[in-house]
Amino acid sequence: MKILIIGKTGQLAKTFQSILQENRHKYSDEYIFVPREAIDLNNTKSIKLFFMNNITDVIVNFAAYTNVNQCELERSIANQVNHKSVEFLAKLALENNIKFIHISTDYVFDGQKKTPYNELDTTNPINYYGLSKLLGENSILQTMAKNALIIRTSWLYSRFGKNFLKSIIQRTQTQKELKVVDDQIGSPTNAIDLSLLILKIINDKAFRLDDFPTEIFHFSNTGDASWFDFAEEILSILKIQCNIVKVQSSVIKLGVMRPSYSVLDSEKISDRFDFINHDWNVSLKDFLTADDRLN
Repeated sequence: MKILIIGKTGQLAKTFQSILQENRHKYSDEYIFVPREAIDLNNTKSIKLFFMNNITDVIVNFAAYTNVNQCELERSIANQVNHKSVEFLAKLALENNIKFIHISTDYVFDGQKKTPYNELDTTNPINYYGLSKLLGENSILQTMAKNALIIRTSWLYSRFGKNFLKSIIQRTQTQKELKVVDDQIGSPTNAIDLSLLILKIINDKAFRLDDFPTEIFHFSNTGDASWFDFAEEILSILKIQCNIVKVQSSVIKLGVMRPSYSVLDSEKISDRFDFINHDWNVSLKDFLTADDRLN
C-alpha cells in the first residue's frame, strides 16, 4: 500500500516518521511524507494538482493550524487549513476510493463536563481553533459515509517542535520559579503512543481490505492531570530542582479561552484495534528516561 502523510513538519508527523525509520524491517508499505511545497493547504488547486499526479491508498492528515491564539487573529487561514482543505481532501478521497485518517482535537468540547468525554458527547467549542477543527470533522462526516477515521487527541508532546513538555524544561534553564496553570484538566499524550496506534490501524486487516463506516474515535493516554501536575511530574522524573507555583488561568492571561476539562475516554479505539494504552505518567516516564529522547 501507498500511504500519504500530510503535515510533514509537525511533531506528530516527525514522531511517526522516526518510528518508521527505527523499524524499517517491520513496516513494508510505502510511506510518502509530503512537504508544504508539494501541497499548499491554502490552495485547493495545489491539492488537486498533487493528487492528479500521485496515486495513493491511504491519506493520513496530520496537518493543522494549531496556534490557539493566532487562530483567533487569522480566522480565514485557520478555516482554510483546519476546515476547507480537510473538506477538499475528503472529496478527493471519496472520488478516488482512498481511505482517510484525520487527526482532530479535544478542543471541540467546551470543558463543562467533569467525566471523560466519549465520542457521543455533544461538541461545543469555545475558541476558533476548536470551531475550525470541528468544521473539518463535520465536512468529513458529510462527505464520506465510509472509509474515514477521525481521531481526536489531546495535550500532545514529543521531542519535536514546540510543546508544553519542551517549554517547561527550557524554562527551568533560565527561571528559578515557574507559574503553571492548575485549573485546566486534560490527558497528556505521548506522540509515540498515538503514532504506534495509527500504524496499528493502517496494518489492521479490516482497515486495509474492507469498507467500514466513517467514525470518530478518541485517543489520549489514560488518566488526567492539570498543566501543573504535568509540569511537576516532568521535573520529578528528570530530577530538576525548580519551584513550581499553581496559578489560575486568569492570572496567566492566556488570551483565548480553553476548556477547563477535556479528558478523553479512549476505551472505544483501544478495544476496536486491540491497542494497549498507558497511563499518562507511565508513558511520560518511559519517554523521559529513554536514551536521547529530547535530543
